Amino acid sequence: MAAEADVRAGIQALRRVAHDELLTELSADGLAAALATLTARKGAELRVEPAELSLLSAPVERAAYLLVRAGLAGGEADEVPATVRVAASGGALLIEVHGSPLADLTEVTDWVGATRGALELADDGTLVGRWPCESS
Repeated sequence: MAAEADVRAGIQALRRVAHDELLTELSADGLAAALATLTARKGAELRVEPAELSLLSAPVERAAYLLVRAGLAGGEADEVPATVRVAASGGALLIEVHGSPLADLTEVTDWVGATRGALELADDGTLVGRWPCESS
């Protein structure tokens, strides 16, 4: 029982460190720069179409970043690099992650929902997140 409690405490500590690192990266340079760094590390292609990312609230930025991180966390795709598309579409911020095997989406599902966003998995395996643009 004590060992299990130690493992749980260790996992919580790692989550806090990862969360603090995420906040530092986002607050230093904003969502677009944080996504550029993340996708470059993962060997994915990032396409940011005209969208006012600077107008997003900090919780929406965190949720968007976590969505992309989770979407790229599943490992390498077969031959084609994964792509991440960020755009404003139909009055909403739209983020799509395509071409990467998916990891556990529990945490990102919670974050997206908490920020009035919607998360879906398209038939072709694309992970899609949407947030109302007025979320600021």
